[in-house]
Amino acid sequence: MKTVFTLFAAAFVLAFPASAIVIDNPLSLQKPFLVGIVEGQPGNSNLATELGYAQDILDLSLGEIDGFYKANTVFSFSGTITSNGGQNEEPGGGFGDADDTVSIEAGWRWVLAKYDGQNAGYVLFALGNQASTIPENPWNLWTTNPSQYQISHYTLFDGPTPPPGDDPPDDEPPVPEGGAGVMLFGLLLAGMGLFRKAIGSATGS
Repeated sequence: MKTVFTLFAAAFVLAFPASAIVIDNPLSLQKPFLVGIVEGQPGNSNLATELGYAQDILDLSLGEIDGFYKANTVFSFSGTITSNGGQNEEPGGGFGDADDTVSIEAGWRWVLAKYDGQNAGYVLFALGNQASTIPENPWNLWTTNPSQYQISHYTLFDGPTPPPGDDPPDDEPPVPEGGAGVMLFGLLLAGMGLFRKAIGSATGS
C-alpha cells in the first residue's frame, strides 16, 4: 500500500506541475505583468545602465510617461532592486532563430528584455519569483509585425517580496499548466482502479 501511495504522489506532481507565468503577444501598456518600457536606447546597454533603466521604470507612477520611460496604464508596479542575475543572451542563437518565446528560471522578480538596438527598446516584466515565459518579439509595442525587433538579451533582477496585497497585479494569478496534466491524472486514477481490482482478484477478495 505504501508503494501505491508513493506512486500516486509522484504521478500527482507530474500531472500538476508548478504554475508558471506566461506572457505572450501582443504586448501593450495595458498588459498584465508588463511593468513598463524604455523607448529606444537612451544610453549604453551595460549592466549598471540597465539596472538604472529597470529601477526608473519601477519608480514611475501608474501610467506615467517620463522622457524615454512609460509605465503600465492599468496595473501599478513598484519595488526596489537589490540584486541581479546578470545579462543573459537570448538562447537559441539570437536574431533570426525560430523560437517565439524565452523561458526564465524561477527565483527572479523582474526581467528587463532588450529588443533590437535603437529601433525598439526595453521592456520590464514582473515575474513574481516564478518560472516564466516572455515573448521573443515585442509586437505591438513598436511594430505590428510579429517577427520584427527580436530580443537580443535579457537582464534578471530581484528585490524584497512585498507583503500580501501590497504589490498589485505582479500579482495576477499565474497561468496553471492544465490540459495534459488533468488527462494524466485521470489516467492515473483509472490505472489505480484496475490495479486494485487485479489485486483483489489475486487475493480472492
